[in-house]
Amino acid sequence: STDEMAHLSLQVLPRGGQDGRTELQAAIMLHRLEKYPGDFLAQFNLGVMMLARHRTADAVRYLRGAVAALPNHPVALNTLGAALISAGDVNEAAGYFNRALEANPRYTDARRNLANALVQQRRWEPAADEFRKLLADNPGDPEARRKLGALLRLQGYADDVSDHDAPSDSYRDNAERTLEIYSRVAGQHGIFAATYGLAVVRFLQPHTQVVVVGKDAAASELYLAAVQPLDLNTAVLRLDADKAVAQNLPPALAATIPNLPALCGGKSFAVVCSGFACQPPIFDPQELARLLGRQARPAA
Repeated sequence: STDEMAHLSLQVLPRGGQDGRTELQAAIMLHRLEKYPGDFLAQFNLGVMMLARHRTADAVRYLRGAVAALPNHPVALNTLGAALISAGDVNEAAGYFNRALEANPRYTDARRNLANALVQQRRWEPAADEFRKLLADNPGDPEARRKLGALLRLQGYADDVSDHDAPSDSYRDNAERTLEIYSRVAGQHGIFAATYGLAVVRFLQPHTQVVVVGKDAAASELYLAAVQPLDLNTAVLRLDADKAVAQNLPPALAATIPNLPALCGGKSFAVVCSGFACQPPIFDPQELARLLGRQARPAA
């Protein structure tokens, strides 16, 4: 009978339904709803069909019925959230994605949808947390990597305090949360475990930034003193004097380097910064090497 056919999922039907089977499926589901108004499969399948046909209002109506029949069904909750996104109701959609994850915390599609909904709500930090969780389960996920990187950069701009002498520490806070999440699974992912280890080293050790300003032979000597040998926690940037402007510098340096009197002195120099604090300009390569701790230590 037609009722026995009601369990068929839409996934077995060709897209577009050119051979009429989609219409047949819809007729079967509607007939089943007449007999069993609270039937989950009928409501859910009709909702999916309406969503595929871009009949969003009908899709939301049927999917609400499916969720009413099985309130903790993660796929139905996630699909209703997707329909609400299509209807332009991001706030309600996010609630259903959350409910889907409460029903199944490992439901990747729901977590991805929630992360994207949070981005639409401009809730950058919660969105970044969801993308981190996606990467914890699958470190090779290219979309999650790309979007998390974009969010962290965006947070770096949006979260900066108004006082430019006290830059935001949001990057470090985000790094700490990311490392905490990865710590539980890093050992399970082969080569990514080594990457995680390097990230932990970079996080725990003080980070040093060296800016070399100038384009003559003296600048080249200062640059060599800064990069030989180069360690993981030292970043070296070389700029011509006329390029040492805020837009060419990371936030920690943008408020300091462009305002140095040494820029007007006509001599090449280096500035060493760590923890958002910068040392006075250095003009001698050996002095720079000593400050960075790069000269060979005497034998004991």
